[in-house]
Amino acid sequence: PAPLSDDTVKIERFPERLVAVKAFPGLVTEDEVSRQKKALLSVLDETDMNVLDNGDGVSVLQYNSPFTIPWRRRNEIAVVVQDSTGDDEAVSEKDAFEKWSS
Repeated sequence: PAPLSDDTVKIERFPERLVAVKAFPGLVTEDEVSRQKKALLSVLDETDMNVLDNGDGVSVLQYNSPFTIPWRRRNEIAVVVQDSTGDDEAVSEKDAFEKWSS
């Protein structure tokens, strides 16, 4: 289909970047975003990843329709990070999962 000619819709391009992501279910509220951000940052504090604060802050990704029941919703919170060791695999997925689930 042809795109709508609506001036309120804008497409922005972002440069490639590395993000740390934590998935969470339920409704996205300010309190929930704050809680999930705190949990993600606490895990990252224990790694060799540096959280970059370049003004973008935290990205909240929501994948479901507003009519999806809360316990079926899939959301993610993401922060831009940089590996301070130079090793692309500084934190394994298994190690990160174990820290998040504790």
